[in-house]
Amino acid sequence: MLIDATLISHLLPHLRTLSPRRVAAYSPMPSEPGGSALLPALIKEGWEIMLPITLSGGELQWAMYTPGELTPGEFFDIAEPTGPRLPSSALSTCDVIIVPALGVDRRGVRLGQGAGYYDRALLHAPNQPRIALVYDNEVHDSLPADPPRPACSRRRHPVGCADLRAINGDTLVFLGTEGTKQGVEAVKENMASFNFPSSLSTLSTPGYRRSVLMRRLVAGLLIICAVLLALSGRAAKDPQVVVFARDVAPGAVLSADDVEMRSLPSNIVPANAVTDHAKAEGQVIAAAASAGEVLTTTRITGPDLVSSIAHARGADASSFTLVPVKLAEPDIIPMLHHGDEVSVVTTGDDSTDAEVAAVAAARTIATGGTVVTAGSGEAQTGVLLLLRNEDAVNVAASSLTLPLTVVLTGGKHRGE
Repeated sequence: MLIDATLISHLLPHLRTLSPRRVAAYSPMPSEPGGSALLPALIKEGWEIMLPITLSGGELQWAMYTPGELTPGEFFDIAEPTGPRLPSSALSTCDVIIVPALGVDRRGVRLGQGAGYYDRALLHAPNQPRIALVYDNEVHDSLPADPPRPACSRRRHPVGCADLRAINGDTLVFLGTEGTKQGVEAVKENMASFNFPSSLSTLSTPGYRRSVLMRRLVAGLLIICAVLLALSGRAAKDPQVVVFARDVAPGAVLSADDVEMRSLPSNIVPANAVTDHAKAEGQVIAAAASAGEVLTTTRITGPDLVSSIAHARGADASSFTLVPVKLAEPDIIPMLHHGDEVSVVTTGDDSTDAEVAAVAAARTIATGGTVVTAGSGEAQTGVLLLLRNEDAVNVAASSLTLPLTVVLTGGKHRGE
């Protein structure tokens, strides 16, 4: 990767200033700084490269690296050299030591995987310069430091740190990508992406990186589960209600194709919403409806609509009756709308003499009526009115023998 190439480009010039003959290095896992390009770059410089071999007792042995002769380790599946094994003390024969690290601080303290292998190994080479190859985000201002561990100790330790500073002075150098814009951008790109093969390798290797990755994976899974549970819970709680599947004109009789069932959040569903598709079919719509609107019991002609209008007038629903009225002049129907206040008028009286009736003065037989439906269409000749009980009787009786019409009253007839 570009980030590893940048790290190596910083490492090599510094190593050249040390003029080493033999360099102790390590075979990076895919997730570790340097990657697969580290060892070939070191060999190309002509130096002898010595790599670690992990033993079960918490110690490292060593062997010289020959390109193409690496095999998976016995314990951590880290690539190890196949040449003759050298003792732990062979580290003292190296001129410089490149150590793996999860992090370093600016005092020279290194954070390792936690098993203490390098903590013990470095005791055999107290005076050699040590270089930790890390990414920019792995350099910290301060890390906790544990006392050095005995070289022969078989005690297992939690994640700890080893002091990278040589006894003869501050010879620690930790190399990151800081210093080149290209390197910094590569770090950002690397940290923002998820490298699947690298992550698999990290999961198969015990240590701090695996524990961090495991925690992140578990946290991600928990978040996904929480979101799914929230969505499923919401879906389970959202009620099914009847909504208009298309625009419907006032006075229309609802068919099965006019409405459909839909789940909606409970906080936007009206209390009087219709929840049964079958109960919606055959109902008469009092006012025009648009597709997507929730069908309520006050939108259809029936007791709830009567109660709603009566309540708006401050009266009891039992005082009103719905009366269909056939108008003598159907042309005025398009000018009437649901909720309009009207008076019902006629001409003449109960006389059967047409001439007498024609010249008789207009007579109001009901006031304070409310238009419930005033449907459109060529066949529409009447309206449905909500009248007080006594007026409803007069209008119904008059409609048998007299021509009836309505006039707008209230605010609308004045243009309000």
